[in-house]
Amino acid sequence: MSFKGKNSGGMVKIEEGLVLINGSFIPSLRFVVWTDDEHLFLVLDKNLQGLPWESIPVLRGRSVSRIPSVDFLHDRVLFAEWKRKTFPADNLFSSRGAFVDPRKGYYILNPSGDLDKTEARFKGWAVDMEKVGWHGISGYAPSEQQFLNALQSQDLVVYFGHGGGEQYIRSHKIRNLSVCAATMLWGCSSGALREMGDFDRVGTPFNYMLAGRSVPSNLQRVRSLFKINCFSPCLVANLWDVTDKDIVVWMWHLQGPCCWGHSQVGR
Repeated sequence: MSFKGKNSGGMVKIEEGLVLINGSFIPSLRFVVWTDDEHLFLVLDKNLQGLPWESIPVLRGRSVSRIPSVDFLHDRVLFAEWKRKTFPADNLFSSRGAFVDPRKGYYILNPSGDLDKTEARFKGWAVDMEKVGWHGISGYAPSEQQFLNALQSQDLVVYFGHGGGEQYIRSHKIRNLSVCAATMLWGCSSGALREMGDFDRVGTPFNYMLAGRSVPSNLQRVRSLFKINCFSPCLVANLWDVTDKDIVVWMWHLQGPCCWGHSQVGR
């Protein structure tokens, strides 16, 4: 999440809107403040989640995220505020809301061993990122414990493989993490939710969104004071099937804007 400073009204307007919603009052459109740093959050039910809302003309070119509920967004805002106050020395973007340290990253590159072009394209990038503090593996499958350790100890985990990595880590293991890194899953339909008839959809994204339920004793007081329910800043994933060639091109060009290229992190 990224917000303008309080003077611009970005975070203030969102917080006021959340308070009114929790108080059973629906805010009017005057609470929507469009700025240069705007971001749109979609709260969709099971009947609307299968539609490509992000691709409709009015939303193209805008920053859009899908979230399970407004309470979920409220939780992320509180977590960002707590993290800025608790770890000011580690905050690289203190005036811009939630953050991840781009020097604390982990990559899983071609774990199935059959994405040779993807591995060849990003092998040099992986070597360069290790020079600035990253760790990772390429060309072979991680153990479940390796995957879990990366999610718990790093700020950012990037997965270059098939699907959402479900074959390497069980869903309940992710949900039971006490701390979970911001995660990028670059496999086909890694962010898709499966239809369950009359029931709500299920899938990998919710596993990451629910991570943080088992809070360790040293953070119990933090949870009590801030009413924080989970600790995964965000998940980036593919909602649809995409060819590996297109994914590689997209990931390569994403290095600059997301500041996870070697040159940006080095600075």
